[in-house]
Amino acid sequence: MVQTKQSKVKKRSLLTLGAVAALATLCLDTTPVDAAVISIDYGTDWFKVALVKPGIPLDIVLNAESKRKTQSAITIRGNDRAFGSEALSLATRFPQDSFIGLKRILGRGYDDDHCVEYRNTFTNNMIQDQVRGTAGFETTAGVKYTVEELVAMQFALAKQQAEETAGEIVRDVVITVPPYFSQFERQAVLDSAELAGLHVLSLINDESAVALNYATSRTFPTEQCHIFYDMGAGSTVASLACFQDLTVKDVGKFNKTVQQVEIKAVGYDRTLGGHDIDVRLQKFLADKFQEQKGSKLSTLVIQNERAMAKLLKEANRVKQILSANIETMASVENLMEENDFKIKVTRAELEDLSKDLFVRVRGPIDAALADANMKLSDIQSLVLVGGGVRVPAVQSNLAAVVGEEKIAKNVNGDEAAVMGAVFRAASLSRQFKVKEVRLKDISLLPVEVKYTGEAKDTVTPGKPFVTPIFAPRSVLGTRKIMSFKRVTDFGFDLEYGQVSEAHEGELREKQIAHISLSGLTDAINKFKDVSVATPKVKVTIELSDSGVLSVQEAIATIETDGTKKATLADKVKSFFGGNDKNEDVKDAEPKKNDGEQENSGETKEQDKDEPAGEKSKDNKTEQSNNSTEVPGKNETVPTTQTEKVVLKVHTEYKGIVPLTTSSKKESLSKIQKLDALDVAKRAREEARNSLESFLYLGRDLLYRDEVIEVSTEEEREKLSESLSTVSEWLDDNEDADTVEFQTRLKDLRKLERPISVRAAERISRPKAFASLNSSVTMARSVGERLLTGEGAFHEPEDVQRLFDACDDVLAWIKEKETEQAALPLWKDGVVTTREIEQRGNTVEREMHRLMSKKKPKVTKKKEESTNSTEKATEKEKKDEKEASEESNPLEDGPQKEGETAAPEKAEERSEPVVEPVKHQKDEL
Repeated sequence: MVQTKQSKVKKRSLLTLGAVAALATLCLDTTPVDAAVISIDYGTDWFKVALVKPGIPLDIVLNAESKRKTQSAITIRGNDRAFGSEALSLATRFPQDSFIGLKRILGRGYDDDHCVEYRNTFTNNMIQDQVRGTAGFETTAGVKYTVEELVAMQFALAKQQAEETAGEIVRDVVITVPPYFSQFERQAVLDSAELAGLHVLSLINDESAVALNYATSRTFPTEQCHIFYDMGAGSTVASLACFQDLTVKDVGKFNKTVQQVEIKAVGYDRTLGGHDIDVRLQKFLADKFQEQKGSKLSTLVIQNERAMAKLLKEANRVKQILSANIETMASVENLMEENDFKIKVTRAELEDLSKDLFVRVRGPIDAALADANMKLSDIQSLVLVGGGVRVPAVQSNLAAVVGEEKIAKNVNGDEAAVMGAVFRAASLSRQFKVKEVRLKDISLLPVEVKYTGEAKDTVTPGKPFVTPIFAPRSVLGTRKIMSFKRVTDFGFDLEYGQVSEAHEGELREKQIAHISLSGLTDAINKFKDVSVATPKVKVTIELSDSGVLSVQEAIATIETDGTKKATLADKVKSFFGGNDKNEDVKDAEPKKNDGEQENSGETKEQDKDEPAGEKSKDNKTEQSNNSTEVPGKNETVPTTQTEKVVLKVHTEYKGIVPLTTSSKKESLSKIQKLDALDVAKRAREEARNSLESFLYLGRDLLYRDEVIEVSTEEEREKLSESLSTVSEWLDDNEDADTVEFQTRLKDLRKLERPISVRAAERISRPKAFASLNSSVTMARSVGERLLTGEGAFHEPEDVQRLFDACDDVLAWIKEKETEQAALPLWKDGVVTTREIEQRGNTVEREMHRLMSKKKPKVTKKKEESTNSTEKATEKEKKDEKEASEESNPLEDGPQKEGETAAPEKAEERSEPVVEPVKHQKDEL
């Protein structure tokens, strides 16, 4: 028993120490944790935002218009910005300052086919960045913006929407991108997110996010494969994904079931989307308008920027209507030169205009099946995603390819991607415990390493080599280690390899980066006297989960050999088998992932020049190093050891280079300036709206009966004149400063407030008097019960203090009511409602004091036994105790079941002994 108590005390002490340590940790880190994470599904036409935080499940974030998605459009006119539907409306009036569908040109060069097509569709002033060669824009005000800056402003809007919903700062995000995005396009998305103040946990391919969302609500006892067919506004993608439940090892000896989503192959068409149909219909409507009004027009309609912008907007509306109807009317008021346009458009005409596009619908499906080496019979369903699949001609062509029975619409085509992405964000943030779904995604583009071999002499140059490092459909989130045998500093190039002929034209920029490694020459010179072999350089190249390439580290391994007199340090080192001066570098060397290969730069060529017996010498060295014999005093020690040197890695980006640090600072300053102007604009609009609202309320106030009763005619006339004056001023000064609006509103409130207060007090004051009177009367009755009620124990002088406070308040109420009744209604009251409510505080304090007083404890005196000569039996004692317990009505509280209270001696208690009054119950 003693050991048990000691162990309990020890355990309790340890728990206490643990709690103190945890508390200390919390006290050291007082930075608030922002647990909310979001996802952004950024599309050509729309973007959606989803949020998850503690207490709020995964859900879509609503915008300012309470809609679940926002148009990917922005208008910048001078210092004014507009987003979403407002920007889309302004696009027809200010097409040069409105930017729509930026996703298709993000991270692409000015001469790229997509940028050329953008210039042919929209009328913005597109310019070329002289440093990066990318496309940019110049507004009519002469301000230049990069595409990354414009996209960053839309990301910042998404961040703002999420923060208003979450009620806290949001930073972590997962953003969807098309699977065909190259290094340059993905880096542009990352740069835009950084400018928006977001920390990207990961990029995720659009259809992979849909597949993730598909898996979260289903189980897969056997493997299932589905094609997710996504036709958006700008492109079409068919992603073949396979799902299966796996049993894996959990903590200890337990197993758990997880789901695996594996992307097998992806087929795509970058120029097939709903926008292409809109453009076809836009040109059709322009031709019809030209036929109708050609003789009345001074120029061609296709040369009028505003007219073409209006027709493009109308074409999108007509396309959506024709998805559910066989015909509709296209109508645009004042299309050009005060000429209205109206014409009937049928679904057959639309399908005839886009028949060459509909033929291409099956292309991505065939490409995905071919890459995965699968047949249609291996696919369970074709899941439709995106707005473009709503076109009946698209669905009929898909049904002709896979069969009507395999067409599935069991996901939300608009929101599946953003919901899958926010699920991914929740699992990556480590703030949430979510269903474990393992995503195995792929990269579509092959990557090669190009380098020149080591020159054997000053005359003969090194040979050029090309080594594939990442093949098509390589798994994202993997690392490859490449080995080089070099004796001097060197570098190599990362480039995209050969792609299919169908996509060759899309990948204009193939050079990704040039990697320079330094520090090897200095290391060779340092160990040149003891080096025994050509150094090996291992370079770790990572293809991240976001699909971005980077060189993580480069480590040179130099084997040295020599003999020297054994020192004490050598003896100790030899005894313990130590042979590496850079153990920390060795531990930090990246481990190979499953399926990881070690690519050798010049391995074969260098192996031929290695001296015979090199391998056996290494084996002998290893045996010597592992020996546990302690050498003698003057004995020499084998000193063959491995020196590891971390080389410096410098990356020089090629092609479309990322934004530099200086350019990011400049862009951020530009965006922050617009943000500040937007804040000031919102404040000015709020001040103006407040003033305008008060003008309407003030006029209505003057005609209310309750206001007329408590005000003089002079007060009302003065307020009416002021309202009229300010109203006239507002009509002529709608663009006045915020301070002017606020000042005029303040002046009006000075005239209105006394009248409104009197009207409100006239109604609330009698109610406050009645409420206080009732409360004081009730408090007095409670005091009377404290004196005369059953079990009363309060002293009369204590209760009298309550009576005095009640009498004082009641007299005050009577006095103030008399004074108020004699006062005219248009005069301010003798007392306010708030003062009446506070007047009862003294009574409340006295009540609290009396009710908090504890009842004094009273103890029953122990009964003396009448029989002094004869000793009572054990049973009689027990009966006497039970009778004593039942006969004590003043016991302080009930005793626990099974316990017997021991009688106390009078001299042992501090309270005086009180003889209890005999009741009928005591006689029991």
